[in-house]
Amino acid sequence: MISVLIDTNFLIYSFDKKNDLRRIFDESVTDSYALITLDKCIGELNRLKRKDVISWCKLVGIKILSSPPYGKTDFLLIEVAKKYGYYLLSSDRALLQQAKSKSIKTLSVGGRGIKFSTN
Repeated sequence: MISVLIDTNFLIYSFDKKNDLRRIFDESVTDSYALITLDKCIGELNRLKRKDVISWCKLVGIKILSSPPYGKTDFLLIEVAKKYGYYLLSSDRALLQQAKSKSIKTLSVGGRGIKFSTN
């Protein structure tokens, strides 16, 4: 199974662009997969008053993982992805570069589906 950890910006982007994440993954991945985000990302969505995105996450079936109470969101995304071997899905180039430098597998979504980077 492929486990994919999604950051806040990508959740907002996917909702605003009406990306059907399930369809994109179904068409691009032959293995089973799980879409995951951190409770810290949900907290950021609450602070941004994006309850619409939170509702969409539940509708799409994105699992919300409890994260440690310390640290900034990007730090925790890196830490959790590394600890559990998750792929990190983000549109934040700096975050993806940081993940790659720590040998974390990353994903990006483009016009032709999903691009895997296994470092």
